Amino acid sequence: DFLMFLTASKNNKRLVNDLGTALPIKISDSTVSLFDGLAKQYTQDLTNEKSLLWSSCYIPEMLGTSFNEKYQLAMGDYYQDSEGVLTGDLDKVIEILNGEIDGSINVLVDKYGWKFE
Repeated sequence: DFLMFLTASKNNKRLVNDLGTALPIKISDSTVSLFDGLAKQYTQDLTNEKSLLWSSCYIPEMLGTSFNEKYQLAMGDYYQDSEGVLTGDLDKVIEILNGEIDGSINVLVDKYGWKFE
C-alpha cells in the first residue's frame, strides 16, 4: 500500500519536488530546475527508437553492493552533507566513484569469469 501511495503521480510529485533530489515518476511534474536538462534529454530519448531504456542504465547497483553504497553516500553528500549543508560538489562525487570503480569491476570479472580479448 505504501509503495502504491508513494508512486501515485500526485504523491510522488510532491515528495520528489519538495526534496529536490530526483525527478518525479512523471517527468512533466518536475519543478526542480537542477534537472531541467536531464528531463529534456529524457523526453527526447523517449521519441528515439535507438535510445536505450533509461531504466537499463542504472549502473551503480549492477556494479555490486560496495559500489552502490559508495554511490548512494556520494550522491547524498552531493545534495546535502552530514551537517545538512547543500554541497553540490560534483568533483567530489566523481573522485569517490573513481576510487571505487576499478575494484568493483574486477570483483565482477572474477565472479563471472569474464575474459577480454
